[in-house]
Amino acid sequence: MSEHQLVRKILKALRETYPDDVWYKIYTGPYQERGVPDILGCHNGRFIAFEVKTPERMSREGPTLYQKRQLEKIKKAGGIARAITSPQEALAAIGKRKS
Repeated sequence: MSEHQLVRKILKALRETYPDDVWYKIYTGPYQERGVPDILGCHNGRFIAFEVKTPERMSREGPTLYQKRQLEKIKKAGGIARAITSPQEALAAIGKRKS
């Protein structure tokens, strides 16, 4: 499965599980800040960001330095930010949210 297909599966799971929440796929471009995660959303007023990698790519190289920095900035600001490889990981990350 390609990363694009995996992102689509994750978005589908998020939208079905949390239909009242906001979920966006972020596409890279020349005017975008480097390392912005693939999926951004808002759940119960909390900012959520997921960097998506296929399991093979995650085990081989993981997120880039810029992606890691963005994830850390979001966590530091109080959001949920993770590098994930499946819809189950996305749903688990949201389920572990602190009130």
